[in-house]
Amino acid sequence: AAHHRREGIQVTAATPDGTEVLTAPEAAALLRLNLKSLYKLVDEGKVPCSRIGPRRLRFLRTSLLAWLAGRESTSRTRRSR
Repeated sequence: AAHHRREGIQVTAATPDGTEVLTAPEAAALLRLNLKSLYKLVDEGKVPCSRIGPRRLRFLRTSLLAWLAGRESTSRTRRSR
């Protein structure tokens, strides 16, 4: 797998169109969460991810950033009320 760094996170794979695919530790680093918190959000269906077999998870960087942006706009709306 090709390795490259982006914003201090080492990314190990990409889809054919160039979308970065992250492992759980990489996704946790991007979201600044610990792994346990990330797994809890995954189990609750709150974070977009794909399961590869029963235990492996993969995350699209673009999906995580969109999810994070959506959470930020929701929290801003709640604060402004």
